[in-house]
Amino acid sequence: DDTWSPTAIIAFLLSCPSVTNLRISARLFSVHLPSKPRPKMESVKHLSLDLPNTSIAMERSILHLVKFPSLTSFKLNLGLNDLEHLDDALRCVSFLAEPTSVADVTLVVGAEMDSYGGRVPLHAIEKWCSKFKALKSFTLDSDRNRSHGLFAFSESVDVLKVVDNDHKKRTEGMP
Repeated sequence: DDTWSPTAIIAFLLSCPSVTNLRISARLFSVHLPSKPRPKMESVKHLSLDLPNTSIAMERSILHLVKFPSLTSFKLNLGLNDLEHLDDALRCVSFLAEPTSVADVTLVVGAEMDSYGGRVPLHAIEKWCSKFKALKSFTLDSDRNRSHGLFAFSESVDVLKVVDNDHKKRTEGMP
């Protein structure tokens, strides 16, 4: 058998203590790890997570199994059957430990059907982004060559990047 079990994938990842850039595109089902202490990958600074369809996006991912305390950059490639599932999918993408050091976030969303009629469910994205307390830049990407995307209203826009140059000013003095 040429397939790796989810437990073997986790064990392999944890055996790489100096990895700084990690891209994961693996379905990790039925993984049982000890509840305390949770494994950590301290060296990972940049994490890219691919969740290619709605059912995988709704399951537990590496984020539910391993802590990434040193993350500064996070990219989520999310494939959905329909954009109406975006809010639920983003709710399922949660971290074991708050992603307080993540400053750069990229969200790539594609959907098989365009049921939103070109309307972007921005409230779901805004709520999800609030998890990242150190967020300085956010990139919203939608590859319409692969699927219907968030920018169905525009033929010339694939990527939207928002940079917060005043982040430090706004957070100084906040409790």
